[in-house]
Amino acid sequence: MLQAPATLIDWNGTACWVRLDQAAVEAIAAAVGHHVEACFSRERELAEQVAAGQSVAQMEAVDISAGWP
Repeated sequence: MLQAPATLIDWNGTACWVRLDQAAVEAIAAAVGHHVEACFSRERELAEQVAAGQSVAQMEAVDISAGWP
């Protein structure tokens, strides 16, 4: 959290520096959190598919490069 709601922080954007307020920082944090959660969910799906494999061939058939957010 920012020290005070009116505080602006410097943020290095793609092409330039910008100043973000608390609402913008919280929106970025929420987006990052949702992305990380989706990555962990995909990882779990893949781990379960590999674990369910009855042979090395079945485990190797799991496409670990597809389906990522």
